[in-house]
Amino acid sequence: MVVDNASQDNSCDVIQHWINERAFLEAVELIRSAENTGFLVVITQALKAEHYLLLNCETLFRKGAITLILDAVKNCFGRFI
Repeated sequence: MVVDNASQDNSCDVIQHWINERAFLEAVELIRSAENTGFLVVITQALKAEHYLLLNCETLFRKGAITLILDAVKNCFGRFI
């Protein structure tokens, strides 16, 4: 689940394109907030997800980083990382 906090750029469209292009429609849900309600409110919107990756607007990733994180979670056998 990806919760966007009323971004003013085209990031939601980019994320939705990525979800559609990679056929992740069943695995990834995009929620677009109509207003910026703050980071904590957005987190509570996402509490029904199986895994959490909490990011703020200053987060930068190298290519492939999220895949590595997801692989680590899958291989964790129920333990926290």
